[in-house]
Amino acid sequence: MSQTQKDTIYRITTPGIANDGKSATYMDPMYTQYKLNHDDRQVDNTSNYGPARFRLDRIGTRTQEGDTWVYIVATEPAYTVANGWIKLDGLTATGTVTNQ
Repeated sequence: MSQTQKDTIYRITTPGIANDGKSATYMDPMYTQYKLNHDDRQVDNTSNYGPARFRLDRIGTRTQEGDTWVYIVATEPAYTVANGWIKLDGLTATGTVTNQ
C-alpha cells in the first residue's frame, strides 16, 4: 500500500445493497475463500453509511480477476460495523488524514 493510500480518507461511492463488491463490505474478498459463500457480506446494506469515512488497512489483488480489494476501517466508532473488504474502485477519496 502506498503512503498516499495510507494517508487518504475514503467513502463508499454508492452505498446500498448491490452484491457487486462496491456497495457492501465483505468478510473476505469475493471468491477468495474455499467453500465459503461468495455473498459473505460484513454489512448487507450500506445505505446508511453514506457519511461514513474510512481508512485503508490492507490491500490485495485477486489474481484471476485482476481487481484490487482493500480492507477499510471506519474513522468513527459509530460506523465500525462496516469494517471489511470492498473493491478499491468502489471508494471515493474525500481528503487526507490531516485534512478531512
